[in-house]
Amino acid sequence: IDAMVLAQMAHLLKHTRYVPAAPWQRKLAKFSLRRRHLVQMRSSETQRMRAFSEPALQAMMSSQLDYLDEQIRVLNKAIAEQLRNQPSWNSLVEMKGVSTVVMTTLACELPELGKLSGKAISALVGVAPMNRESGSWQGHRRITGGRAVVRQALYMAALSACRYEPQLRNFFKSLKAKGKPGKVALVAVMRKMLVILNARKRDAEAMMASA
Repeated sequence: IDAMVLAQMAHLLKHTRYVPAAPWQRKLAKFSLRRRHLVQMRSSETQRMRAFSEPALQAMMSSQLDYLDEQIRVLNKAIAEQLRNQPSWNSLVEMKGVSTVVMTTLACELPELGKLSGKAISALVGVAPMNRESGSWQGHRRITGGRAVVRQALYMAALSACRYEPQLRNFFKSLKAKGKPGKVALVAVMRKMLVILNARKRDAEAMMASA
């Protein structure tokens, strides 16, 4: 009975279609995960280093940091090489703020990019403001749910885009001029950035299909 009810619900309701990751995305995700591990290790070791003043220990820990830096550089090169083989994703780096790390996160954690509408992709990531209301009471709209890893990457990308990407910088300034709080304006930039990237990815795939 449960299966029949779920099947009927899926038939009647509009749901976001699940897009499984391609083999190259699953491989890239492993490289990306290992890179995050090393970055966290480097951060922790750097903090621990401040607690030791003995030259011998400082030299030992500095050597460990050099090793971690080298491993991260190797992974950065391997990740960039894998992305170069995916032309439709390469089109995203034309926007200021979209680094290799951001693009890797999108490729691994958001395979639906370019396959959904701007509104749907924003809701999927969790940057679409949701209404809070009950009866006659209305609260502030806020973002909730979605994919936290993608939001974190977009947050860092939006900070850079607000400084160096003219279209998004002007958009951010216009929201601030209207009295929007900085955090609200930045989330709006994240959402607009995602919508633009979604459209670019869709157009790139359409162009490749017609070539």
